[in-house]
This record gives sequence, structure tokens and C-alpha cells, in this order.
Amino acid sequence: MTTLLVIITAVLMSNGLLLAYLHWAFHAPRFAQHRFRAQPVTMRIDERDRLRNALLNGIIPVSIFYAYVILGFSRVIVEGPVSWLTILWQVALVLTVYDLGYYWMHRYAHTQKWMMKIHAVHHKARYPSARDSLWIHHYENVAGVSLLLVTLTLLGPIHVYSFALMFWIYTASNILIHSGVAFPRYPLKLFNGLAEQHYGHHMVNMNRNFATITKFWDRVFGTDL
Repeated sequence: MTTLLVIITAVLMSNGLLLAYLHWAFHAPRFAQHRFRAQPVTMRIDERDRLRNALLNGIIPVSIFYAYVILGFSRVIVEGPVSWLTILWQVALVLTVYDLGYYWMHRYAHTQKWMMKIHAVHHKARYPSARDSLWIHHYENVAGVSLLLVTLTLLGPIHVYSFALMFWIYTASNILIHSGVAFPRYPLKLFNGLAEQHYGHHMVNMNRNFATITKFWDRVFGTDL
């Protein structure tokens, strides 16, 4: 249990640093030419409400993941000798299945009226930056985290190293796809395609690009731009 709690805490702290850096980069003159839009669009939202929403949506996943471990579901995480091939396979499997579930959840959020009202909160950020990855309805936040944990429980057990890598990709990718910037150098340049894909979802056609971690499911179901 202790190992998992340390991993969760370390990943979330690194994400806080990543979010702070991407927020700086979004407004930094040196990256102005790399923004997907020349001039950022400011949301008509009170800054205090924005901060409260971000804090609450930061606390929610932390609480859910800690509860998941403390209540004993960590039995789907195993330790011991493991090959890197096994780690990569487990990470790919969990995230691919999760992204399929998220694809349909996100797609329904654009077609079902009661879900549209919830998801509309996030789309107030028409031209999002990294910190707008936390600007979502609390119900949607809970649904997304719960979907990952259900996927993990159904496909587990997985190795603790697989969980660490999977959890980092899951959390960091949500921040990176909202960066609003096409970074010119690696390693952040690796995520430019996904960031551009999500930019297209917000700015070009909200009925396209529903997946969040890969472009695979949008291509399979014909919803990629």
C-alpha cells in the first residue's frame, strides 16, 4: 500500500510542476509563434471561480485514488521481477481499453442532453490552455477517474511499475493535450499531435476527436479530423 501511495503522490506532484510550466509556456513570448492561435481567447469566468474549480478538481482524483488503495483494491497491483516488455504490454492494454471507454463517454457527452449540460462546462474554454484541463464539471471528473479504475480492476493484476507508468501517462496526457502550444523540441514535441487533435475538438469541430490518449479510436470510428 505504501508504495502505491508514494507513486500516486509523486505523479500528482510532477503533474503540478508540468501544469505550471505549460501555463507559463502558453503565455511566454518565446512560444508565441508556436501557439495554435495567435491570440488567446479569455473565458468570461470569474478568476476566483476558476481557481475554486481547479482546486476541487485536483482534490477529487487524489481522494478517489487514495480511497481505491486504502479500501483494498490495490490487490490488482503486484510486485516482483518483471520484464520491460510485460510493463509496456500492460500499460498499452489498460490505456487502450480505457481510451475506448472514454471515447464513447466523451462522444455521448456531445449527443445526450443531460451529459451535454455537464460537458458544456469544459467547453467554456473554447481555446484552452493547460490549466483548463482542470476546468470541468465535478461529475465528469469523477466519471473519468472511475472509468480508469474500473478498467484497471477488470484487466488487472498489473505490475506496480506498469501502474506507475500508466498513471503518469493518464494524468500527464490530459494536461499536455490542453497545452495550446506545438512545442519545437523533444520530449514535449512528442505530444504535439494529441494537443493539435484536442485543439481541433475545441476550436474546429466539437463532433470530432473524442479520444484523449491516442488517435486510434477516432480513426476506427471515423471521427478524426
